[in-house]
Amino acid sequence: MNKPNHRVIQATVAGVSLLVVIVLGLPRFNEGRQLSADLQAFTKLEQEFESTQQRNRRLSRIEQKLHSQKEVLINQNVTPEQISGVRDELIAIVRKHGGSLRSLEIQDGQSRVWGDQGDDPHNRDRPEMGMESEFELHSHTVSLAVTGSLKAALAITRTLSDSHWLMSIETMELKPSDSTSRMVSLELGLTLFGLTLVPEPVEEQFASL
Repeated sequence: MNKPNHRVIQATVAGVSLLVVIVLGLPRFNEGRQLSADLQAFTKLEQEFESTQQRNRRLSRIEQKLHSQKEVLINQNVTPEQISGVRDELIAIVRKHGGSLRSLEIQDGQSRVWGDQGDDPHNRDRPEMGMESEFELHSHTVSLAVTGSLKAALAITRTLSDSHWLMSIETMELKPSDSTSRMVSLELGLTLFGLTLVPEPVEEQFASL
């Protein structure tokens, strides 16, 4: 008569033990699942952070490159305000290479609106309607005459060809200075270019005040 009771007790104890395992183990299971989810979220955030850092580094490199290019363009640009400095630099180049300056003339600059696409700085015509950019092209014609040795004349020409200015050599004439000396005469025709922003109309300037 006691055996059935004993079996009932064993079953009851086993059931209670199983319930205890389930009750006590469930929070641990939930905690483990939560930790796994947190780890996945942290890994994703870490990846996004690294991606952001890489993007920032790329943007920083691009910004530095653009800044360098901007500085180069500024140094190449020849605007009306820079003409006096260009004159002084041309004289310095001639003297540096041992030449003697015969004449240096820089004509008053010409300006026109710069085309938005495919414009040619040598073209004197304005771009077609609707093709204008926000820049204005300035050009100055330079006539330079120098005497000196052939070595000096070639060095002056090479330095001008490699100069930092936006410039083209339009004409060049090299000939003996006279029949009794080893001196030569160098005559150069140059055109200097520069771009500036188109000035705002007067009415727009007053409107922004």
